[in-house]
Parts: sequence; structure tokens; C-alpha cells
Amino acid sequence: MKKTDKKHEKAIVTALTKVCDQALEAFEGFQWLTHQVDFNDMSRSIKVTCVFETRAQVSRFIGSPTGGEKRKEMSLLIQSELKPFGIQLQDSFKQIKFDSEEACLEEHQGKWNHRLGNL
Repeated sequence: MKKTDKKHEKAIVTALTKVCDQALEAFEGFQWLTHQVDFNDMSRSIKVTCVFETRAQVSRFIGSPTGGEKRKEMSLLIQSELKPFGIQLQDSFKQIKFDSEEACLEEHQGKWNHRLGNL
């Protein structure tokens, strides 16, 4: 990893840590988040995965009548924290995914590195 990539990675982690702290307080069942990025094209390549405890919590988050609002709130939170670092999501609907610990455990034996490679 190049020195500039390390700086970008540190900035992304700092931004997403703020998002995570706020989401833990705001969204029922939210546990953590992670990201994947190609540093050659950050705004187009970044993918953020928001992880909840159960599939039911994910379904309620994105599928309830207020799910659209919650998803939008999470998206705006992520975008607002990344923007100061020059990262603007091109398509937040495709670049922000929602998953659960439960689904990873059942489908990938809890191995997130395998699961994220398949998302």
C-alpha cells in the first residue's frame, strides 16, 4: 500500500468510525460497519457494509414504511462524514449494503472475509 493510500485509508476509517458511533445509538440492532475501496477510484469503488445482529433487523431497517427514511438517514450520515475527505459516493444505493451477523454465520460460518468477497 502506498503512503497516500495509507493516508486515505486512515481518513476513511476515521470518518466511518464516527458513523458507526452515531449509528449504534440511532438504529436498533446495528452492530458495526466495514468498507472496501480501490484507492485509484475511491468515489466509485467504495462499498460500505452496515452490519446488524439479525436478518429481521435488516428487514425492518430497509423494508418497513420508515425503512426508506432510515436507509436515507444512514446514507446521508455516511456521505457527510466521507465528503470532507473528497469522497463522494456515486450511487449510495449500490455502494451501501446492509447485512447481518446471523446471515454471515449461517451462510459463511461467520467468516466475514469470505462473505465480503462475495457481496
